[in-house]
Amino acid sequence: IDGEQRNATTTTSDGLPAGTTAAANQTIGGVVDVSDIGLNDTELETATIRLSFDDVPTRVTDRFDNESLQIMRSEEGEDTYQPIETEFDSETDEFVATVDGFSQHGVGAEDNTPPSIDNSSAEPGTTIEPVEGPVTVTFEYSPQGTDINLSATDVTVTDATDSQIDTKQVTDTDAEVTLVDLEDGDTPTVELVVTDEAGNENTDSVSIDVEESTDNGNGDNGDGTNGNGNGNGGNG
Repeated sequence: IDGEQRNATTTTSDGLPAGTTAAANQTIGGVVDVSDIGLNDTELETATIRLSFDDVPTRVTDRFDNESLQIMRSEEGEDTYQPIETEFDSETDEFVATVDGFSQHGVGAEDNTPPSIDNSSAEPGTTIEPVEGPVTVTFEYSPQGTDINLSATDVTVTDATDSQIDTKQVTDTDAEVTLVDLEDGDTPTVELVVTDEAGNENTDSVSIDVEESTDNGNGDNGDGTNGNGNGNGGNG
């Protein structure tokens, strides 16, 4: 400025600087912390910040495409981050934004998309005869941003007793419940809630209908008409 060289003091890290925190739905990395820009408040009006794609950790770039990524800024004296208008320069592989001050800037994204439920099924089917059990209900799902939060993901069963719930397992890719000893007219429902680390959730359910038995217990001679004979053979 006016022929004088000014030097800024910066540090870059994969994590967030001390005293700043990302929101639950934010994933941020490659943070540049500018502790001294070499200018006073009256000398800086606007500036261009360029953050290299190569400096962004893979935990960010593997989850989000370049169109979803933005430069996130934590204002001086603040502990949170807000996205600012960002362009991606494909020629230099840099994220570019115009700022009116420096503090902490990193590349990241906000995850507001719930996990995808890719498939739900019941074997041998959703409508069964009482003799066709057991029934296994399976849900398959995948994250669309942040990872699946197993502690907030579960399957529950309504209209079934505890003894009818034979097995239940939940992983970060699928959930499965097996029901046994289902009886005539039972209508259990298996419900899934899958949640990611950002708090986005998705739900699905599968209902099972156990048909009423059509057997009334009557045999071939149940009407008592078979076996009748005439007693007139003794006439002479």
